[in-house]
Amino acid sequence: MCDACSREEVSYARKIIAESILVVAQEQAKANEVLAHSITPILVSYKSIERWNGVLPQVSGGAIPFIELGKMQGLPEIASTDKK
Repeated sequence: MCDACSREEVSYARKIIAESILVVAQEQAKANEVLAHSITPILVSYKSIERWNGVLPQVSGGAIPFIELGKMQGLPEIASTDKK
């Protein structure tokens, strides 16, 4: 800390630093909790679509399509354009 500081001053400074770190961590935990409750599957899908550059992946790890519009809850159903 400093050469001219007493042990008590150094101890006090360390205590203040530790308390400030704890306060920041507690506030970050609160923010994370609010964020966790606000994230929904539809929001994740929307953000994925929003960030997509329009190029299909060259490699895929499975048969699941990137966008599953039929399974997105909360979206209105679109009338089929298939002619029977």
